[in-house]
Amino acid sequence: MTVLDSAPHDVLDAYRTCEFVTLAKNGTPLAWPTAVARRDDGTLLLTTSLAFAQKALNVRRDGRVALLFSDPTGSGLDPAPQVFVSGRAECPDTIMAGPRGAEEYWRRLFERQPHSRLYLTRPMRPMMSWYYLRLLITVEPEQVIVRPPLE
Repeated sequence: MTVLDSAPHDVLDAYRTCEFVTLAKNGTPLAWPTAVARRDDGTLLLTTSLAFAQKALNVRRDGRVALLFSDPTGSGLDPAPQVFVSGRAECPDTIMAGPRGAEEYWRRLFERQPHSRLYLTRPMRPMMSWYYLRLLITVEPEQVIVRPPLE
């Protein structure tokens, strides 16, 4: 049993994005809308592009993070509860140049954003290959709070 088991998995899996919060050097919370994949081992996976690596830099300096699943747009859930997850994140130095290790993440992303597949075909691929150089961020949840839907 993991901490994430206390969250409604169908809700987590249906949300298209969440707000991912890291801490800046001075402790200021910084939030980004981010796609997340729930893993069977009870962790959450997200990625960041090398071109926008601030999330990774913040996680490496201070692994305390939070995720808020609050906007169910596109999820098919109406209404949907809010889910807050806090925990510790890790982001290794390994640069991923393909889907290995994050196959489910990319499958779900391409399913939900089918137009993004165009970036993998000519003539776009040479111009967009930088976008697929990713850093993987794994979150080990420590707390889950489920709240009623926003009005």
